[in-house]
Amino acid sequence: MMIPELSGCEPVALEEMLDAREARVRRQQQLLKQWQGSLICLTLNIAGPYKAFSLAIQTFREAVSQITELLQEKKTPVAHFEQQLNKTGPTAFFSVQEDARKVKQWMTRLEEGCPLGRIFDIDVLKSDGSKISRVEVGFAERKCLICDQAAAVCARSRAHTVDKLTVHTISVMKRYFGETVCDRIAACAVRALLYEVAVTPKPGLVDRSNNGSHQDMDFYLFLDSTAALLPYFRESARLGFRFAGTPSELFSKLRLLGVEAERAMHAATNGVNTHKGAIFLLGILVAAGGRLLREGQQMSEEKMFSLSAQIAACALDDFKTITAQSAKTAGERLFIQYGLTGVRGEAAGGFPSVKDFALPVLKKTLADGYSKDEAGTAALLSLMANVSDSTLIHRSSLSVQHKFSQVIGRLLQRRQTVQEQTASAWQLDTFMRQQNLSAGGCADLLACAWMTLFLEDIWKIPAGSTTAYTVFRSAIGSASISIMKSHKPE
Repeated sequence: MMIPELSGCEPVALEEMLDAREARVRRQQQLLKQWQGSLICLTLNIAGPYKAFSLAIQTFREAVSQITELLQEKKTPVAHFEQQLNKTGPTAFFSVQEDARKVKQWMTRLEEGCPLGRIFDIDVLKSDGSKISRVEVGFAERKCLICDQAAAVCARSRAHTVDKLTVHTISVMKRYFGETVCDRIAACAVRALLYEVAVTPKPGLVDRSNNGSHQDMDFYLFLDSTAALLPYFRESARLGFRFAGTPSELFSKLRLLGVEAERAMHAATNGVNTHKGAIFLLGILVAAGGRLLREGQQMSEEKMFSLSAQIAACALDDFKTITAQSAKTAGERLFIQYGLTGVRGEAAGGFPSVKDFALPVLKKTLADGYSKDEAGTAALLSLMANVSDSTLIHRSSLSVQHKFSQVIGRLLQRRQTVQEQTASAWQLDTFMRQQNLSAGGCADLLACAWMTLFLEDIWKIPAGSTTAYTVFRSAIGSASISIMKSHKPE
């Protein structure tokens, strides 16, 4: 039976599985000896010879993330973490200084409560190497994936074929990632728009203090518009996850969703254009996030921007047939007049302005302990100093925009402190409102920077005060990669 989700996955022989289990037991013993305490060992319950297909890897990463969040919630530090991504199936180890019975209760509740939990196989070992069973901590034995019988009974009687178990397992994974995690990606986009409008001060733009240079907009109108766009972001993420066509084909389908999103925006704002550029840019990022999910890849800045560029590449084809007579939108007229490609060029280029200017400033300022307002303002100023903003040009001219960028660039070159930059932003806000100037394009790019930051945070590796990553080939086989992170024991 051909199962599309297993395409490209190498089957595992019985002997390889037995060798992998022995290697896992040896590693458990080594970790218990080295770190003492309790050991959490995560694997997946996947029947049959195919163990490392993309959805399985994504399920594993989701399990790692949920275990990490649960331990953080319980205020239980991870002394050592490592994961092995092998053809025989992924494995993760968490060494914790906590009572094993208590940890087993937490992990069993996670298995019972998460829609993916039946696929998680989370063992908890005491310091002597013995495992804590579910029954020992007050839970029933695990049930079958398909029916209500005990899993052990169905396994002994072979009540279900391997193909049937595999198809059911994949359907559980697809439903979870196609709904739950895609909704999480969509929530990142909504959160990014809320952060963007909330950042204060933003020279010439709507923020919590004033309406900037926009007489037809205010803070609450942006909230209304953002709420109306949630269904669009959800469908964009699910489209990226479900659609198996080429990136350009994905873009064509995404564009149809974007048309509906603009209608929803106008309905919520009585025709005011609050988020047209953001619909285009964030929609591509959201769809790219869904596609990375489909391919079982970890969220990262590099992968997001690279895939977004592939999706949006054909957007530049719009300019091939535009003439001075046919240009309708402000963006099209600016292309004819100055050759500016606007949001299309930004997305097709892999979001260079976000990658090179906004995101580094945002990350560093937040890491240095400054507030979200201060970080957002600093990132916006960096964008305004380096980006040819089509909104600003439309409200003035290209020469005015260039002069304005130079002024902000010189301001930033004076190595002002973050507090001084914020004070300068307040002065710029007064000037831009007086001149009716607005850098709306930069505001959209700031939202994209927030979005990228949030997407990277979806799957986390356990955090620690002392971090040391080592990537090496595992002794299990050449197809194995292990990633380790640990605190040194006292």
